[in-house]
Amino acid sequence: MDDRSRPVVPHSSEIPYQAIVDTMNDALVIVDENQVITYANHSFMELIGYRLEDIIGRHVKDFLDEENWHKVQEHIKKRRGGYSTQYELEWTHWTGDRVQTIVSATPIFEKGEYRGSFGVITDITALRLEQEKRLRTERRFRVILEAMNEAVAFVDGELRVQYGNNRLFEMLGYTPEEVLGKSALNYVDTSGRETIRRFVLRSGEETRKTYELTLISKSGERVHALVTPRPIYDDGGQLIGIIGMLLDVSELKRVYSLMKETEARYESLFKEMPVGLISIRADGKVLNANERAAEILGAPSADALFEIDFLQSPASKASGIPEALQKCIQTKSLVVGEAPFKTLWGKEGHGTYRLYPRLDEDGNVVEILGVFDEITERKRMEEALRESERKYRDLAEDSLQGISIIQDQRYVYVNNTFCEIVGRTREEILSMSPEEAWAMIHPEDRPRLLKFAEDRTAGREVPVPYTYRFVRPDGSVRWVEAFSNYIEFQGRRALQVIVIDVTERKRVQDKLKESQEMLSLVIETIPQFVYWKDKESRYIGCNANFARVAGVESPEEIVGKTDYDLAWTREQAEAYIKTDREVIETGQPIHGLVEKQLQAGGRERWIETTKVPLHDARGEIIGVLGTFQDITERREREDAIRKSEEKYRTLAEGSLQGLAIVSSDRIEYANRSLLRMIGRTLEELCSMSLDDATSLIHPEDREEVVQNFMKKINGEPAPSNLEFRVITQHGNIRWMEAFTSLIEFEGKPAIQVVFIDMTERRKAEREVRSARDRAELYLDLMSHDIRNHLQVIVSSAALLRTAADEATKDSFFQIMMDSIQRVSRLIDEVRATEELASVPLEPRNLTKAVERCVNALAKSSTQAHFEMSIECEDAEVMADSYLEFLVTNILMNAVEHNPNDDKRVWVRVYKDGGGYTISIADNGPGVPDGAKESLFDRARRFGGLGLHQSQQIADKYGGKIMVFDRVPGDYSQGAEFRIWIPRAHRKETT
Repeated sequence: MDDRSRPVVPHSSEIPYQAIVDTMNDALVIVDENQVITYANHSFMELIGYRLEDIIGRHVKDFLDEENWHKVQEHIKKRRGGYSTQYELEWTHWTGDRVQTIVSATPIFEKGEYRGSFGVITDITALRLEQEKRLRTERRFRVILEAMNEAVAFVDGELRVQYGNNRLFEMLGYTPEEVLGKSALNYVDTSGRETIRRFVLRSGEETRKTYELTLISKSGERVHALVTPRPIYDDGGQLIGIIGMLLDVSELKRVYSLMKETEARYESLFKEMPVGLISIRADGKVLNANERAAEILGAPSADALFEIDFLQSPASKASGIPEALQKCIQTKSLVVGEAPFKTLWGKEGHGTYRLYPRLDEDGNVVEILGVFDEITERKRMEEALRESERKYRDLAEDSLQGISIIQDQRYVYVNNTFCEIVGRTREEILSMSPEEAWAMIHPEDRPRLLKFAEDRTAGREVPVPYTYRFVRPDGSVRWVEAFSNYIEFQGRRALQVIVIDVTERKRVQDKLKESQEMLSLVIETIPQFVYWKDKESRYIGCNANFARVAGVESPEEIVGKTDYDLAWTREQAEAYIKTDREVIETGQPIHGLVEKQLQAGGRERWIETTKVPLHDARGEIIGVLGTFQDITERREREDAIRKSEEKYRTLAEGSLQGLAIVSSDRIEYANRSLLRMIGRTLEELCSMSLDDATSLIHPEDREEVVQNFMKKINGEPAPSNLEFRVITQHGNIRWMEAFTSLIEFEGKPAIQVVFIDMTERRKAEREVRSARDRAELYLDLMSHDIRNHLQVIVSSAALLRTAADEATKDSFFQIMMDSIQRVSRLIDEVRATEELASVPLEPRNLTKAVERCVNALAKSSTQAHFEMSIECEDAEVMADSYLEFLVTNILMNAVEHNPNDDKRVWVRVYKDGGGYTISIADNGPGVPDGAKESLFDRARRFGGLGLHQSQQIADKYGGKIMVFDRVPGDYSQGAEFRIWIPRAHRKETT
């Protein structure tokens, strides 16, 4: 091939001007003959995530893996030959992600020699993801089609079969090769051919009609089928084919409705541009605008923007747009900026703009394309983030927990507590290399933590919390419990690790374990001070610890002595003997008696004593067993804790979790987060008695919560966490998870409670259960209701075939049609609540909804008499369009299952706690006690979906349905259904 046959190669001086390429949406790169990057525009920087100074001068293969570099090398050979090339290429982003692109590369020659290439790079990552999504969707639909029990066929405009699923070929007895491409008329009888031709001619009028066709199988057998054809048209309205589902009413299950959703698989993904576009003349008048631009500027429609003069409008001038337009006109180049705005329609915000000039043949600006986007929310979030970071830093610095942030395997932030735990200064920690940082971890724990780091990088789950050890510079070891998660720190991903010093807890746990292991040994080894006396308060034994503080050489020497003979003062001895007699005489133990004690050697210590009666084999009291422990250090710690109360209060007030301290008769303290959760002020809460405060707990949970709190305060065993509901000031119900612990507050026992609002989590769990129930319901319908009706159809069809007279045939055919209609009705009932989970809740007037339902049913049910009592006119609940469906289902149940000629239904709406109750009672046969619990059980229903669907709707609203006897104790007098729905609430501004 000679030079004349080669394509024209552009000279390097012909590369577009710098100002134009820098604003291109596509990335542009220029490389020299050695494939070293000499130029890259801003879009290329965004594409691979590197700064310009990290790109220029580097080899192309630095941003590619081995496979993609080989692909580039193949195309370089072609470009050296003077050919432009286009190919797909994956770049490696600085984060490690893959970016899929199309590269259009053109060689650069100077004086006939190859000097490099320039390439235009288009990011197709999103396109590839969308293509993969559509392929997965098509594969899923194809699997569904092939797995369907109905036959599915598609014929083109000339009635040639273009597609059929496996079931179609099973019904016909032909292979796909024998059917596809052949006329559909070959496989139906004479009347079927006429039906198909009539449908084609009148397809626009009969798109929803069901036909009966008789198919002719390969063996000559006549197969009766119900077919629902649907015409398919092109954009010009021309018929291009027919798709039909065929139900073999003599043998197969009919599940036609489940496949209708396939019609929507080719929906459009995008309808509008995601940014505002306005075309502006050089004199400031608007030529064109899209709806997104109207939305950004708060205009009622895009047409309203045509009234704006962008050069003269006061609102436009205030945002600096006229100056930007003039600059664009004068420089004839792109102008980029951002500014606050307030539009003619009163909308205020912050936005960005990019102004592109369009020039005529003479080089004059005739039109400016403005690309506008609103960044109001981003600005607000940036400000909120700065405020949040300031609050976080203040809280982190005062936190009693160690907080650290790790980025690129280095510590970039640590608080004071973390420094104290590891025994190093902040400067020492922040200047550590990764190897020095890992060296702080105990060698035995290091491999496990390295494995955790590897799992995090690979996206695998890491257990939280986990414990390990830090080795301090002095060689001491501190045990910590760690909680880690990824956060964004200074615009980049980082690992936040919160550690709690559990060294003391670990020591106590180890000591407790040792104590349990040694429980079988002699009592001498226990750390407590233990002794036992007879009924005259004479010592008959003790352990070595007690003997030491009592001033005797060994436990044997104490036998026969009294408290007057030991190291304590006379007053202390008298007090000890007095409490001995109280225990012996009453038979009741004494716990937690705190007193001072003068011990051997003149030491005065604080002790906490417990005394219990000793019994012989006959149960008679023979003496007293006493134990005490030295609590001197604990008293000193408690004093220190009281002194740090102010510091604790500061931390508590900044906590996102609700905190409260509850004593035996009142709420002593509550932080701001808890007050926000329950909608109360601190003065209101702390002025309540404990009985008044318990009224904030939901009545159904109140007894359990109060008992738990009382047990905790009294030192009895009780669970440390529990879940219950609270009622806010406005009557709203919130689910709480509470963690309780016994503390001492102002010298008396109290409970510290940490509250976590789990309302949204409960809601999500309820939605998951509802979705699972719907799935199980659909399976139940398939395997029970529809199966039974299909069996009736099969049996009737078999009898129809053998029937001799037309009357018998008609009766069997009517039975078949009735069953088909029942199946269709079941499907319609399911579809009625198919979208239940996705419909959002909104405030609804419950009273008006009930009145509409009762009035409508009263008109249609002439044999039933309704009596309605409304006790709350403005009953507002959070519901959706299914509210009337719920009420009507229960009303219909009361009417349809009442065999009496004089059917009576009593409807009452009244306020009930934090919500409203709809009571619907009837004079029907009632519901026996044994059937009440299983009435809403899907597995035990006997046809129909009304009550099960009603239960689903009530669950979504956060309510419940209960069944009672209309006359208590006598179910035969009729049933009473009570529907309780929580009261609606508006979000409060805080």
